[in-house]
Amino acid sequence: MSPRPSIDPVSSRSKARGFRRRLSPVLLVFSAILVAYWAAAALVVGADPYDLYRWGLRADAGAAHQPRFAGYLLRMAARDPKADLVLIGGSTSTTYSADDLRDAFPGARDPWNISYHASRALDRHLATTTIVKQSTAPRVLIVLDWLYARSVDQKRDNFPVYLYDDDPFNDLRMVDQRGLAATARLLRTGSSMPDPAIADADEVAFNDRGYRSFQTQKTMARIERLLGRHRADVDRVGATDCGAFPAFNVQFLPALRALSAQGKRVDIIVPPYSLAMYYEWVAGPKYLSLGGSTFLSDQLLLRRCMVEVAATLPGVFVSAIDTDPANVSDLGAFRDTSHLYDPVLLKKVLSAVDDPAYRLTPENVDAYAVRLRAAAKAYQLRNSKLGLGNETGS
Repeated sequence: MSPRPSIDPVSSRSKARGFRRRLSPVLLVFSAILVAYWAAAALVVGADPYDLYRWGLRADAGAAHQPRFAGYLLRMAARDPKADLVLIGGSTSTTYSADDLRDAFPGARDPWNISYHASRALDRHLATTTIVKQSTAPRVLIVLDWLYARSVDQKRDNFPVYLYDDDPFNDLRMVDQRGLAATARLLRTGSSMPDPAIADADEVAFNDRGYRSFQTQKTMARIERLLGRHRADVDRVGATDCGAFPAFNVQFLPALRALSAQGKRVDIIVPPYSLAMYYEWVAGPKYLSLGGSTFLSDQLLLRRCMVEVAATLPGVFVSAIDTDPANVSDLGAFRDTSHLYDPVLLKKVLSAVDDPAYRLTPENVDAYAVRLRAAAKAYQLRNSKLGLGNETGS
């Protein structure tokens, strides 16, 4: 047997010292990064730019209406002791400023609009339950978006769910570039959100671009083709039972019952979709994945389900301006088939909340569904801006 090779202890010690020398800069850099991170975490969590905790600087949102940052100012709205009205909605209600809400509801001095684009069931559920748990506002408006009724697990991309769950360690995820910028703004100005004037200008520009893009002869010709292609099947019967809407039943209704039990006035707003939307949303994979081939029928069922539940809850009411189909027939008033642009009609959506003429009840909801279904089925394209269609639009 060959003898074992001898190990030179001097050589081994030299190698170990060389390894440690090479490792030392790496450890130094790693330690520096770790110290910097925890220093940043202490600064962000201590300043509390999103008003998550009972300590911190009581962050100011700067404005009660910032659709692109709604996910980050939700807790501020919920914990605002002066808040007397909160609107929770999606893209159909992002245009409403605090002044718009004050004009529509004179008793509201400090309203909030927590509406944002591309809302989904899970994040809307978090928004609603946060208001349930923390807000003292006596009045809540909720937009009955279709996407609030679908899969319970769907959430908006980039919505900061981690700020509203029950795991405190998830809060450390706010120690990012956005959180550091929000903290710096908070320390410098007292507001953790971007300049509201810039945010408002961005929203106005977004809506204006959409309106200009939509208001073209080419777009109207495309919609005209959809009307001809889907007139025979636009009113295809879909679900017949309220159990078809999992998020509505599992997430929305418990929150709604809790708001009612707290003695709040709750107004459910049916979004003012154009009659043309029911044709567009049964055409092509993009919209079929959102609405489905029986979109009109399912919409009407969801609204009836909502009315039936509201009738059993004190202080809960449902309103819809499409009780008069003429309000949603003129595409000249829209920035696309599902979003109103006309300021007069946008104000009407809010004023309709307290107008008995636009209230849906168990006594009139079936007649409403028949009337809207017939108006959609017979719809002839109308666009007053482009001089297309008849005067009545249906």
